Amino acid sequence: MGLFLYTLLFPGGKEERCREALGRKAENPDHNIWPDKGHWYLFPKGPAVQLNDGAVGLDYAEPLSRVLNCPVLLTYIYDGDFWGYELWKKGMELDQFASVHDYFDEGEPPDKPGDAGTVAQLFGVEPERIARYLVPWPEEDLDEYAYEGDDSAMGDCWQMADFLDALGFDYNLLCPPSPEPEK
Repeated sequence: MGLFLYTLLFPGGKEERCREALGRKAENPDHNIWPDKGHWYLFPKGPAVQLNDGAVGLDYAEPLSRVLNCPVLLTYIYDGDFWGYELWKKGMELDQFASVHDYFDEGEPPDKPGDAGTVAQLFGVEPERIARYLVPWPEEDLDEYAYEGDDSAMGDCWQMADFLDALGFDYNLLCPPSPEPEK
């Protein structure tokens, strides 16, 4: 089994309210979310959490956006094969993106770029700073980087971390600390 990773960003959100809302969402045992095992970080733009290992599903952002007074961006790595996101505000989907199209079936996920303008506006960045991340990966030339200085090329699901960094949410700060070695 590959890597499944889920990160939630709450630009402009209040950390306590975001934690409470996620805690209520975690009451659904089908999602295997343990709020106390997620790794939270409060960025200048708002709180974010990397969900615990074993969390499943992509339906986190919509219900959270209904109860929070801020946008909710769910970014994910699916089985180590691709990355994507869903962006919601007040129960309405504003945008979605997946770096690989037709993964599950024709049109699932759809072959369309993400909306750099919408994302940029909500995160206070220039659309040109993120637009090249939001294009489905080509069949060839997967060794190209979206931007100079990125750590991951197209074809590498960790391109998601470069995208988060460009939004002002340093992915490394969302990683749980390594356990201390035993003495």
